[in-house]
Amino acid sequence: MDEERKFRLAAKACGKDLTGWKWCDNDQRFEFDDDFIAFQSWNPRDDDGDSRRLQIDSGIDIHLGGGIVEAMDSWPSRWIENGERPHSVNFFGLPEDGYKATRLAVLECAAAIGEKSGLSGMEP
Repeated sequence: MDEERKFRLAAKACGKDLTGWKWCDNDQRFEFDDDFIAFQSWNPRDDDGDSRRLQIDSGIDIHLGGGIVEAMDSWPSRWIENGERPHSVNFFGLPEDGYKATRLAVLECAAAIGEKSGLSGMEP
């Protein structure tokens, strides 16, 4: 799955409206800029604040331990039926890697929630 589609699915999962936002391939993020609203960007893969808002708005639980970050849909009704396992990302090494792994796990989990919701991820 390409990054733009992953971001769009994650946005749908958390109810973020990306109308008027444009995807920037170079920076791998969404940007919004017009004459009336200050410049904004949305990049839950690299920004802790965007990732945390995505986590909360999508209903994602985070579990840390043993060198693993696990992001799990906290609404079991969305995944128990299929018996699917939650998404997890492994990390080892420096503490910064744990922060990045957590952001990636949240993004992957949110994209999976958006995809399971029947959203293509390419809606405007």
